[in-house]
Amino acid sequence: MHRFSWATLISGCALIFVVVGGGWTLFQTQFNYIDRDKENIRAELGRREAEIKDQLKAIQTELDHRRAEFMYVREFSQFEKRMDSEIDAIKKRLSVIEQQKK
Repeated sequence: MHRFSWATLISGCALIFVVVGGGWTLFQTQFNYIDRDKENIRAELGRREAEIKDQLKAIQTELDHRRAEFMYVREFSQFEKRMDSEIDAIKKRLSVIEQQKK
């Protein structure tokens, strides 16, 4: 059976504490990096969200503009159809009047 001296036991324990302490330090460092990365990711997500909101606002403005143009064209087309039908009705009345004068 081996007998260990106090110096060997103390140095062994010190070595174990150094390894455990180093592991703990590495773990805490990595954990701090994760927290910092989370903050960076949140900031990036905030910037991207703002950009997307701006893009959506621009798209909505363009959509409203195009919808207004479409409605104007559609209403004008309906107006033209009404005018064409009124012109046709006037032409028919005019031809009837001209035939009655003959």
